[in-house]
Amino acid sequence: MLVPNYAAVVDGCQVYLEVGLPLLLEPLAGNGITVVVAAPVDLANLAWSCGRPINLQQVHFQQLGKVNSRYPFMRRGISYIFQIKNILRLIKNADFCYVFFPGHTSLLSVLGCWLLGRPYGLYIRGQFIGVQEIFRKLMPWIFAKAKFLFVTGHALAHQLSKFGYRATPVVPMSPLLLRNDWNSKAKDVNQEIKLLFVGQMIREKGIFELLHAFHQLVLEGFNLFSLHMVGGGAEVDSFYTQALRMGVADRIKIYGFCADSQALEEIFRNADIFVLPTYCEGFPRVLWEAMAFRLPIVTTAVSQIPTVMRDGENVVFCKTQSSESLVEALKKLITNHALRDRLAENGYKTWLQQKEAFLADGSHGAQVVRELRRLGVIPGKESIIVTERDLTCAV
Repeated sequence: MLVPNYAAVVDGCQVYLEVGLPLLLEPLAGNGITVVVAAPVDLANLAWSCGRPINLQQVHFQQLGKVNSRYPFMRRGISYIFQIKNILRLIKNADFCYVFFPGHTSLLSVLGCWLLGRPYGLYIRGQFIGVQEIFRKLMPWIFAKAKFLFVTGHALAHQLSKFGYRATPVVPMSPLLLRNDWNSKAKDVNQEIKLLFVGQMIREKGIFELLHAFHQLVLEGFNLFSLHMVGGGAEVDSFYTQALRMGVADRIKIYGFCADSQALEEIFRNADIFVLPTYCEGFPRVLWEAMAFRLPIVTTAVSQIPTVMRDGENVVFCKTQSSESLVEALKKLITNHALRDRLAENGYKTWLQQKEAFLADGSHGAQVVRELRRLGVIPGKESIIVTERDLTCAV
C-alpha cells in the first residue's frame, strides 16, 4: 500500500493524478507490477484540481469512500471510518502495500497491514514531529515493522537514524528536475517583478499571509510587480474573493493546477521571486525547482527546509503565519537586484550539488522497484497505492 500526498481528479471514468506521480507509477508498471491507486474521493474543487490522467494499463483506481475537504474536521474524520472495509478488502488482495505517511488513510492502511499480515513500505513525505497523539504513540511500531523507509531529504533520514531506523532520501517526483537546462530568461532590471507561488491553494501553505503581504506592498507604493499563483485546492475561491475585496485581483493571476510541465517550466522561467510561506513541510520539491530555475526564494524555516536553505545565502526566511515578516522579506528582494542575483546563483549551486545524487537513483519508482526486488516480492496479486490527500470527483 502506498499513500501519496497529491491532488487528483476523478471525472467520470478518468482518474487524474499530479504531474510527477508517473515517475513512481511507470517504473512499477514497467516491471510487471499491477498497481491499485486507492483513495477517498473529495467532492469539492473539481474546477481547481486537475492533473495528468492515468494511461498505464497496469495501474487502476479504487475509491475508498467520499469526503468533502470543506467540511469541519469531525465530519471529515467520521468519513474515514467508513473507508475501513474497503481498505481491508484491498489489502487482502495485495502482495505489498506502499504507504505515504502520515495521514488518516495512511494510519488505517498500516493497521490493516498489521491485521492481515501484509508487508508494507513507507514514504514519509512530510513532517512527522508534532502530528496527532495517536500517530506519535504508534510511530515506533509503524516504522519498525516497515520493510523499507523512503523520506523527503537527507535531514529526515538522519533524524530517523538516531532512533535506529534506516531511511533513504527519495528522488523528488518532478519532471522539471529531469531537464539538463534550467537557465531562466535574462531579466530587465526595470521590468515588472513577478512573484511566483507553486503549491496547494490551502491555508497551511501560507497563501493568505502572502495575499495580505502583497496587498500591503501595493499600499506602500510597490506598483511594478504582480503575483502568480499555481495550484489547486480548497481555498482558491476564498483567496480570489479576498483579493477582489482588497482591490488587488487585477494584479494576481491564478493558474489553477498546471498539468503541462512545459507550461509550468515557462511560468518558472518568467518569474523573478519564488515565495512559499508554508506552515509545515518535509522538504518541498518546488524549492528544488525554484533553485534549478535560478529564482531567489522567500520561505519559512520549518521542518527540513533549514537543513538545505541558509538565510541570506540561498534564501530569505520569513516567520510562519506572519504577513508582516513576509512583507519585510519581500522588500529585501524587490528593492535589491544584486541580492536577488546572489541568492539565485547560490540556490542554483545548491541544486547542482544535489542533482547528481538524484539522477543517479533514477526516479522514485526505480528506488521502490529496487527495494521490492531486494525483498523478493513477486507480483502475483497487486501492489496498492492509497492516497493520504483526497482525490476530487465530478458529481
